[in-house]
This record gives sequence, C-alpha cells and structure tokens, in this order.
Amino acid sequence: MPRPETMQWYFVLCLVSSWRSRCAVKISPNSFNKPKMSIFADGKQKKMSTRQLEIEGLIRHLGMEILPQGAHLSLFGSQARDEARPDSDWDLLILLDGDKVSNEDFDRWVFPFISLGWSLGIEINPVVYTFGEWQRRKITPFYKNVMKERVVLC
Repeated sequence: MPRPETMQWYFVLCLVSSWRSRCAVKISPNSFNKPKMSIFADGKQKKMSTRQLEIEGLIRHLGMEILPQGAHLSLFGSQARDEARPDSDWDLLILLDGDKVSNEDFDRWVFPFISLGWSLGIEINPVVYTFGEWQRRKITPFYKNVMKERVVLC
C-alpha cells in the first residue's frame, strides 16, 4: 500500500439530475504494475492492476449511485477482455428501461461517466440503449462481441 504522501487526490464533480455531489477519489500513481484479481457480479475473474481496480470500483460505484433501478451497467472491450494497456479506454454499456433513449437520458446517465473519466485523466466511452433497442441488435457483430466479453458491473 502506498504511503499517504504518494497518493494523488482528485475531486470529482458528479452531476446527477438537478443536484450535485462531490466525491473524493484516491488513485495511486504508477500502480499499473501490480496485478490483482477482481471478481465481478457475473462470476468472471480477471487480472487487474491496482489502478484498474480503483477505476473499475469508481465506475461501479457511480453506476449504483446514479442509474435508475432496473438499469444494467457492463464493461466491454479491451478492459473486459484482459487485453488493456495503461492508455486503453473504458467501454461501458448502459441498458435502461423505456421505449427510446432521449437526449435527456444522455445528459442524466452518460455524462457523469464521461466527467468521471475527465477527472481521472482516462477515456470512458459509455453507449446507452433501452433493453428493447439492445435486443433488436441481436443479429449484429457488435451485440455478439459485447455479450461474449462483457463484465457486469451493476
């Protein structure tokens, strides 16, 4: 565990609906070299550095805090496949109840993840669909790849 004086503090301003909450976030610098195991909600295990574990935990926590009841949040891409480099982005799939995703849904559910990425100096790329829209994509290669590699966060 790094000593407190080697920790970097970031203050993340999370915009949630019409209210604001401030979250203090500790990230250890240069911690990509320390592999750890993470076990996800769907039972998948993968090796992650301490920094990756911290980032995954922040994404999971933000999802549990802001997403509406019944929504699903999954990680996919190189981070989910265990092929990530230190500069790899974080691809997220957000599934919501409803008939159609609106512009307001992007502001309310997507922007906080992008803002978190900015504050941490990483790229977070959420995509959002309703459950119905996602099921209609079943025949696409994107759907098949995401479903094969995804890691359920919440």
